[in-house]
Amino acid sequence: MRLSKVCFSVLLISLCYSSAFAQGYGKNKVQYRHFDWSSISSTHFDVYFYEEAESLAYFAVEVAERASSKLSLDLGHTLTKKVPIIVYASHNDFEQTNVITELIEEGVGGFTEIFKNRVVVPFTGSYEDFRHVLVHELTHAYMFDALYGDVLESWLTGQYFFQLPLWFAEGLAEYESLGWDSESDMFMRDATISGYLVPLDMISGGYLAYKEGQSAIRYIVERHGREKLAEMIASARGMRSMDRVFDRAFGMSQSKFSDEWIKYLKKEYWPEVSKREDPEKFARRVTDHERDNSYINADPAISPDGERIAVLSDRRQFTDVYLISAIDGKMLKRLVRGERSSQFESVPLFKRSLAWSADGKKLAVVAKSKGKDVLHLIDGVSGRVKSTLKPPLEGISSPSWSPDGEKIVISGLKDGKADLYLSDTGSGKTRRLTNDVYDDIDAVWTRDGNKIFFASDRGSPVAASQIMNGVEKGFRYSVFSIDVETEDIKEVFSHPGGAVSLALSPDGSKLAFISSGGGTRNVFLYDLDKSTVSQLTNVLGGVFSISWSLENDRMAFSIFTGGGWDVFVAQEVASMTPVSVASSGEPKAEEKKNEEEVSRPRNVVILPLSEKIEKALAEGVQSSLPESTETDTAYVEEPKPYKFKLTADGISGGFQYNSAVGFGGSTELSLSDMFGNHRIYLASDLFSSIDQTDIMFVYYYLAKRLDMGIGAFHYKNYYYSSITLLGEQFSRARFFSERTYGYVLLGSYPFGKFSRLDLDLTHLTIEREFLPDYLVYPVPQDNPKQVIRILSPSISLVKDTSLWGQLGPTNGARWWVAYSPSVRLTENYRSFRKVSFDLRKYVGFSRGYSLAMRVGGSIGGGAQPETLLMGGVYTIRGYGDFEFRGTKATFVNAELRYPFISHLGIVWPIPISIRNIGGIVFFDAGAAWYDNREFKAFTHSQGGHRLDSVKAAFGTGLHTSLSFLILKVDFAWPTDLDHVGKSHIHFSLGAEY
Repeated sequence: MRLSKVCFSVLLISLCYSSAFAQGYGKNKVQYRHFDWSSISSTHFDVYFYEEAESLAYFAVEVAERASSKLSLDLGHTLTKKVPIIVYASHNDFEQTNVITELIEEGVGGFTEIFKNRVVVPFTGSYEDFRHVLVHELTHAYMFDALYGDVLESWLTGQYFFQLPLWFAEGLAEYESLGWDSESDMFMRDATISGYLVPLDMISGGYLAYKEGQSAIRYIVERHGREKLAEMIASARGMRSMDRVFDRAFGMSQSKFSDEWIKYLKKEYWPEVSKREDPEKFARRVTDHERDNSYINADPAISPDGERIAVLSDRRQFTDVYLISAIDGKMLKRLVRGERSSQFESVPLFKRSLAWSADGKKLAVVAKSKGKDVLHLIDGVSGRVKSTLKPPLEGISSPSWSPDGEKIVISGLKDGKADLYLSDTGSGKTRRLTNDVYDDIDAVWTRDGNKIFFASDRGSPVAASQIMNGVEKGFRYSVFSIDVETEDIKEVFSHPGGAVSLALSPDGSKLAFISSGGGTRNVFLYDLDKSTVSQLTNVLGGVFSISWSLENDRMAFSIFTGGGWDVFVAQEVASMTPVSVASSGEPKAEEKKNEEEVSRPRNVVILPLSEKIEKALAEGVQSSLPESTETDTAYVEEPKPYKFKLTADGISGGFQYNSAVGFGGSTELSLSDMFGNHRIYLASDLFSSIDQTDIMFVYYYLAKRLDMGIGAFHYKNYYYSSITLLGEQFSRARFFSERTYGYVLLGSYPFGKFSRLDLDLTHLTIEREFLPDYLVYPVPQDNPKQVIRILSPSISLVKDTSLWGQLGPTNGARWWVAYSPSVRLTENYRSFRKVSFDLRKYVGFSRGYSLAMRVGGSIGGGAQPETLLMGGVYTIRGYGDFEFRGTKATFVNAELRYPFISHLGIVWPIPISIRNIGGIVFFDAGAAWYDNREFKAFTHSQGGHRLDSVKAAFGTGLHTSLSFLILKVDFAWPTDLDHVGKSHIHFSLGAEY
């Protein structure tokens, strides 16, 4: 038994290693390229960039300085220190960042890291989207600075542990960056009418936290003025309780405020039911997200003959490409299994990633593969990849085949510009069609193949000034055409609500598009001969993409309705009767003043403007400085190379006293550079002497594809145990100390997102010394001090394609196999070898329901094989922890996971609210045995056969998350298949296996 000396162990090394390398399991963050960083500084910001992102950096610093003036006023706070902004030229580059160790998926638009208040944003093609994300994240940076100031100091004082509700934090960031926009209006209208609004005080995450929060902030501003926001943030810093903040600001609790806000939404949106249409009135529903347990059925591409639809769907949790019937929605085939292989790491959603060839034989699919966007040309029946186009671009979207099938036009991202490119389907050669800063998307060919229609923000009358000042109203995409040979560009038409997602009619005379001109996203039709526009739909939700067949005049729509996206098909679209719109959906008169306040411009003069800065701004979106009585001045320095510097990420400490070793102090410190490529973890329990001190040091270098680390550790523990003397067993305590020290070398090489090779070399020394015992004198001198040394390299192969829910994996698979031998240098070195494996499979049935299966084991060998431990919460529940031992071991687990309680409120003695409690039923079995013992799975009994060496148990459990902890309580009953033993209760923290 261990004495009460508080210290840490080598486990800390593995924990730190896990955070950096995702050791054991986890997908990989792969560094596919090297970034040579520079920076520019202004009054309030340091902007970091590499060569391809230089013009974006200057754009970012002007947007940031303009936003700074507004944020300081709205939040009632002036920055106490400069905010670092890190700019990436593409999302693929952004996914490689080490600023945070978590994996960054396709849907992450940017983030703000709290410890150093670093804002990290990628460019995805649209300067307006870039501005929106940047201002959103800067709002977080302002809030962090206002609430916590120096994060390390606030951590020590406890201020850091107060967190703003997610809806308030994200809602304020959305409102500051967008005001109130048509897409937010669409989500809130649908949520209110369909009945899935979540009370503000019960929101735990998801996209609704952003949109509901944005709506609630808008409600506060409309009813109480913008100055109320600054008042609430100031109160939050001092009170550290959101209910107290709401009581002071509004004289009501957060829950009561939520009720009032929901009443306000019902009054606003319920009248819309009589003014808008259900999509099933004009089209046939061919997917149903409520029935097939999906959330997204999007980006439909209807085949040229109008009989089949390729669609992106998450009906099996992964985003896959399915082929369904355009007539009745019958599932025909799953063409692409996404998010499971390096070939299809992901297929981007809501970017028109699918396109049919004119003959209907091939389907072009945009996919992310090994850090790049590629264009797979797959067989339209079997789904087999016929060829892959790899244009030298940083991002790809909106593919469209030429009528002869020889070329595909795409929207490509390169050097901070989103332009149109032509890719030859045979040779793979790529030609640039446009070359400017405007966002060119959603291209479609004319029927003769001579021209291409596309949507672009070029020519938007207010694009420049509105981008710079955060005005959503008026910023729009218009429709242009480009001659394929001469590259001559002409404007075709513009629409007040913009025009995106273009589709050409079978005869080529009409162009369908999506516009928000009616207050939500609807389908409009532009007659190319008559130059007239008619509106085809007026839905309650919103239309997100359309596709028009070459034959049969069928159109497929992806429509947001009822809290999810579904595909609908309309017949004879060209002859559809235009809808009569009763309400334009324009902002009410009383709202316009608030929108003006949201977007009020401030004149920020950037000085000095060198030729280099002027050139960079000219290549980016030009700023338009409107006349204003308010003027701020921001100074921008010349670019300078990044200089390496380590600063603290986190620090904690304390002191303790122990009668055996005296006073001591404990410290944990983590350091990193600006980009997280160099990371140091240091922890210690410093006692009265160096010999008694526990210390651990680990350094990681993560800038290259091969992640590397080195660590050293030392710790000392005291134990007591029973002893054997003169062949007799004494039940007295025998005291001894155990000192462990050594080093570890670490390496991890990812083959791609899902698989990698992990390497490590550990050298470990254990010194055990028996201490004088007043009950046994003199002290036995036969072996007063034992020294054991281990030098062991290890190699493991890991693959992980699992998808996670709130408590653990819910779908996919993951496995690893490892080999760990030892090297015997002297007699003190242990000689052993071990082969281990672990395989896990997850099957997701529907929302919240999944089956998890696991099989694992180890085989030890050598002169001194490792003793393997079995039993307890991590292997076979129903038995004591590590109850069974052997040099060989194996176990299997099967677990059905299901939602149990959505919300549990406890009032007395302490008010506690617990949400999303999951239930499980499970069966575990396994065995551990030595080579010199006979392994016998079953033995015969009077009632038949029962288990012998194999141990088994069954049971049930409750799992839930409390803040950042996952708590598990399992009730297990051991069984030998003949009778059932006494129950065991297992408590544990950590994610489900």
